[in-house]
Amino acid sequence: MQKFDNAGNKVGPESQINTFYASNQNDSSVTELIDGGYVVTWTSYSQDGSYDGIVAQRFAANGSRLGAEVKVNDTTYHHQNQPSIDSLEDGGYVISWTGYNKENSSYDIYTKRYTKEGNEYSNLGELSIEKNGNLEINVADLLSNDVDAENDSFELVSVQNATHGSVELVILASGAKQVVFKAAADFVGKASFTYIIEDEHGATDSATVYVNVAANRSTPLILDLDQDGVQTIGIDAGVLFDIDADGVKDSTGWVSNSDGLLVHDLNADGVINDASELLGEHTVKQDGSKAKDGFDALADLDSNNDGVFNAEDDSYSKLQVWKDANSDGVSQAHELFSLLDVGVASINLDNSAVSEISNDNWTGLRSQWSDGDGEQHNIDDVWFSYEAAAVGKLDFTDLLKTEEVLMDSMEPFLNVAQQSEGAQVDIDETDQFSQSSYNTEQANQVISQQLSNIVGSESNDIVQLLIDNNQINME
Repeated sequence: MQKFDNAGNKVGPESQINTFYASNQNDSSVTELIDGGYVVTWTSYSQDGSYDGIVAQRFAANGSRLGAEVKVNDTTYHHQNQPSIDSLEDGGYVISWTGYNKENSSYDIYTKRYTKEGNEYSNLGELSIEKNGNLEINVADLLSNDVDAENDSFELVSVQNATHGSVELVILASGAKQVVFKAAADFVGKASFTYIIEDEHGATDSATVYVNVAANRSTPLILDLDQDGVQTIGIDAGVLFDIDADGVKDSTGWVSNSDGLLVHDLNADGVINDASELLGEHTVKQDGSKAKDGFDALADLDSNNDGVFNAEDDSYSKLQVWKDANSDGVSQAHELFSLLDVGVASINLDNSAVSEISNDNWTGLRSQWSDGDGEQHNIDDVWFSYEAAAVGKLDFTDLLKTEEVLMDSMEPFLNVAQQSEGAQVDIDETDQFSQSSYNTEQANQVISQQLSNIVGSESNDIVQLLIDNNQINME
């Protein structure tokens, strides 16, 4: 393939697209996608195991390959050739070709539609389950994707070839059929299975269903501040933050201390309290609905609707960048910067789909922000992997922080005095947390920074009682 500019001049050297070399590769066709990338499709002899087959390869706008080349045709009998491709307004594309029909011994026209991510389009929409979960699909819904060129009736006869899980066809008590896919233990990523349909004349065809198996994830927008791409850290770093905005801190993936979260201090208390003050799926938009992702949340603040978030928008001065220098999930005044402080002149709301996993955090969308010199930097919509805390349990690590950062809900019940190596919690003799100042005559508990030295063996020890009742989270 050879690229050309608008004037017809060559751009770079020619490049070879196909990676299968066993026989002829011809009849190529290419289309540009709305994100600047492109897709090439062609006829590949014997690659699908039977004469000609149709293959396609996606590329990013910079010319890098997006995944491996894929087989387009499901029917592999005899010749499938002369492909043509065109882009769609939703960012996807459609490929059509001539294929041999063994039922009537003639050639027919076939077509297949793809999403902007390069997945086969489905009327079912994106299928997702959580890690270790199951997916149940009614066969009637699954077959809504399929049509017969001659209007013959057909039915689903089998399911097979599951990747990263198992699949079975189940007959319910009502007689209805259901496909059940079970994800492999602890697998996170893209899984799939194939189903076979057969018409009244015995002709068969197959299709592949893709399933996104995800860990618990919650999405904010992250800005690359040091020109090395957006970097994240995993759950094992020990960051605690209420990433699902349910009032309880969770163990969560997090931004590296060299990059920054785009935040909106909605209650103007100088603290980023939970995920509702990040730009992401927990943002409540002006119409009262929840944003579907970070860019959707930011687009809601584009007051002049020009597709760029900058100083001309009403909320520009209200947003901040949180650079969590000590990676503790607690925002401090010196960690919050205005957009101007970090050089963000504008953010392009036009984003592209990507799929990158680092430290079990998934980057799904990417755009660019511009500094005052016009230099471009990445801003990513990152879905942090997290482990939700049990609602109603006290997160014991909050007792180790200074009084200034105690959770509001704990202040009426706890009196914590910071000491050189730990925090001291006063407990009175009536089994209630003391609200008075520290008094050495009261029963006391010393809690070490390592959470390993809880002193007290009396029967009225409220801390031990809470632990025994599983009401304190020691993790």
